[in-house]
Amino acid sequence: KPYYVSPDDPYVVALQKVFHDVTGLDSKPFVMSGGNYAKVIPGAYSYGAGLGTKVSIRDFMPEGHGSFHGKDETVIMERLHNCARIYAAALAALDEMTE
Repeated sequence: KPYYVSPDDPYVVALQKVFHDVTGLDSKPFVMSGGNYAKVIPGAYSYGAGLGTKVSIRDFMPEGHGSFHGKDETVIMERLHNCARIYAAALAALDEMTE
């Protein structure tokens, strides 16, 4: 069963603000075809580290390494650190909304 959350949802707006504040990018929310648990957990959101609808494997992995979820999957540490900053700020913002 498809799962969709409006970009106008207050939590989506807050997550987008965090993304913009941390990265300076104005990327918009997008729907992807990957499977995740958000669709079976009430009130859950799928919030990933992608930087747009055309995410390339090279955006995350050094040259010469495998594919997503492959045996030699790796990550560019700068990207991982940036993701950690985004997720930490997102958790703080969501916590403020639920007080």
